[in-house]
Amino acid sequence: MMVGSHPAFAQGTAFTYQGRSQDGANPATGIYDLRCTVYDSTNLPGTVIAGPLTNAVVAVSNGLFMGALDFGAGVFAGAMHWLEIGVRPGDSARPRSQSMVL
Repeated sequence: MMVGSHPAFAQGTAFTYQGRSQDGANPATGIYDLRCTVYDSTNLPGTVIAGPLTNAVVAVSNGLFMGALDFGAGVFAGAMHWLEIGVRPGDSARPRSQSMVL
């Protein structure tokens, strides 16, 4: 009888977020800084669950952007959370959008 072992690798906590940003009535284009915070609700001010994380120098083209976020272990453990994204310079992507890891 042969017995072998295979290494198991843990899943990381980082994920990719894709969004859309407007500059007034037009799609944003250029380099922006994003500030991302996870909240427990849409209430203002709400309770911060994780963050803020700052992703500097994010390229936005025709309003579309993408960036990696890593709030660490235990943040997305099944409860509902909302992601707030601040964009500088310009408008925020959305006040808060529901976030769920699949």
